[in-house]
Order: sequence, then structure tokens, then C-alpha cells
Amino acid sequence: GGAICGGGGGGDFYKGEHGRYVLQTSPGMGDMQILSFGKVYYDTKDMKMKKRDSSRKKDFLSISGSKMRAMARKGVKECVGGIPNDW
Repeated sequence: GGAICGGGGGGDFYKGEHGRYVLQTSPGMGDMQILSFGKVYYDTKDMKMKKRDSSRKKDFLSISGSKMRAMARKGVKECVGGIPNDW
């Protein structure tokens, strides 16, 4: 199927792998490889991006561009300190 999930009802507009697909099919990629990285979660308790704590899964939001735009429209406070680089 295509890259679009739906867009209605407040869900994600694009599938999770859409960005990788776009990059891989871009002209000029040649032999470059797209590297995978760990899933990003937003901790609603301390407003930070980090690995999900399995003991309190309900406190973490899976992040996507669609969700980030919706959060911005609602005025949700930005995460403190950005995304850590020690993953």
C-alpha cells in the first residue's frame, strides 16, 4: 500500500516508515544506506524524550509528526532538554 494512513480522526497521516521510503527512493542516494534508530517516546510525567519505561507504559506517547503538530496546536509544553544522545 501507499504511505498515507488516513488523516481523519486525529490519527497519524503517514505510515511510520514513510520517511525511510521517501529517502530510499530519492534520486542520488546511490549506495547510501538508511540507518534505523530506536523508537522515540514522550514521557508525559516529566515532559522529556527518552526510552519507554515498561513499568509505566501509559505515561509515554509514541511520537509522530502528526501527533507533534496536534500537540503544538493544543499548546502542549515542549519537552525539556531535547532528545538525549546517549541511546
